[in-house]
Amino acid sequence: MNRPIGSTIEHVVWLAAACSTITGCGIGIDPSGSDQQFPAVGTPIPAEGEPVCPSAQQTLNEAVRSVYAIMVVYATGPNTGDEVTVFIGTAFAVSHFRLATAAHVGLAILHNELPVKMVLGVQAGTGSVIEITGVAVHPAYVDEELLSTPDVAILETFDGLTDRLPLRSPDETVALALADPIYLAGFPGDVDDVFVIVPGTNVPQATALTGTITSLRSFDDNVAVDPDNTDIIQYQIPTSPGTSGSPLLHCGHVIGVHTAGTDVASNKFGIHVKFLNDLLNAVLNRTVPLTPLPPPPPDYSGTFNCDALDLAGAFSHTFYIDSERHGAVHGESCWNDANPPLRGSVDDYGRVTFADETVSITDFAYEGFINPASETASGEYYRDGLLSGTWLGSLYVHRPGIPNPYEICDATGRIDGSWNVTATIDGEAISFCLTIADGRVTEFFDGCSAANELLSSTEVVFNGESFELKFSTLVGSLGFAEIELFGTKRGALSYDVRISIAFVANHIGAMGVMTRL
Repeated sequence: MNRPIGSTIEHVVWLAAACSTITGCGIGIDPSGSDQQFPAVGTPIPAEGEPVCPSAQQTLNEAVRSVYAIMVVYATGPNTGDEVTVFIGTAFAVSHFRLATAAHVGLAILHNELPVKMVLGVQAGTGSVIEITGVAVHPAYVDEELLSTPDVAILETFDGLTDRLPLRSPDETVALALADPIYLAGFPGDVDDVFVIVPGTNVPQATALTGTITSLRSFDDNVAVDPDNTDIIQYQIPTSPGTSGSPLLHCGHVIGVHTAGTDVASNKFGIHVKFLNDLLNAVLNRTVPLTPLPPPPPDYSGTFNCDALDLAGAFSHTFYIDSERHGAVHGESCWNDANPPLRGSVDDYGRVTFADETVSITDFAYEGFINPASETASGEYYRDGLLSGTWLGSLYVHRPGIPNPYEICDATGRIDGSWNVTATIDGEAISFCLTIADGRVTEFFDGCSAANELLSSTEVVFNGESFELKFSTLVGSLGFAEIELFGTKRGALSYDVRISIAFVANHIGAMGVMTRL
């Protein structure tokens, strides 16, 4: 039986309090309350007489467990099996739901000629596969300017990450000096040519590399470099394309992200960890947005009006397409004084299929293609499985900044209703129920029994594929609690949810499922 959220969290809070008194728990509490527990950053450099740094073997053993090969599944044609999986770079876990990589790796996902079906991360040493659901590139990064802007990015996943690397704090990185030993773990592309990574099939092994710092540089090559304006770390490590996004470590902590190098003298370059710290905080505080992955198909939304003549007479059909709603097609058919609804879908290639939903006497089905370039659509329709005619319509393309007049559902209406949320916290199953009306939480039931006092609720942010909501309530003897849910569509009536519960000075995170009651 699932326990109420209040009693379970009280038990977890006791464990968290105990951990805070034990040296080396290695878990920090996110002060923004917007993410789960994450590795404590900024562990002080030991004083004289204390152990200085973990060994190279210890450092690299931890590093290789944290890295993931980033794979992009591209659609190469309109059929289900028309796809190719491509390795594009390395990333490493920095918090429970986030990985770090190079900005140019993130942009390689977003900027491509082929439609992206899925983005995956494959963990070194285990072969565990995670789905990458979002990417944020440092806002100051300029793709055309090599080693002159912060080439770092954050990837998000709803799959929990266990082996995470701590980031060196800004105060500690000033201790970097020439000839300091550094370590790197990643996936060189030339190795991948021999040991090809196949997600879900084999277990990739990361390559562990060692070297030394050979120079500290600034983006501005007209200034004298000091610890405060060091932006680039130069080193000699034999990397190759594919290691972009790998962690660069010194004394057991990440000091930078590997991004570039030369072939002749094997001079390599990493972006200082201060830019990664800044970006991670901005993502946690939501001042830098995450772009959902896979990238959405082109935004075509509009009406198709067509007239066709067959034995039943003239038909006039109107249907709506909105790619932000899973490529759904909606509309109606007008004939013989009836208005049966139309339902269907459109894929990344503009292939559209739809059918009369409630016509029982005659079965009508429609197939065709839309062409955003010419803003037209055309196709054929079938009656009882036999070709019966053709249709032609005009397409109103939705462009950024221009309201779409053909929206059929508001941004929050899709998750209005009653929901049950189940999750596991510290081995204990919890359950609570929600009522959402007009895009806000209106009722909260701890344990899905008695209603708790609801204090506030923000408006649900919903884009058809995922949602985000936040509300505050009174939970048992814990008193005030702020609860956030981040959900991604799992099925027609369910979502996978990431749960964040903040109360007093504590923060608990969990993964769960939200299903329609």
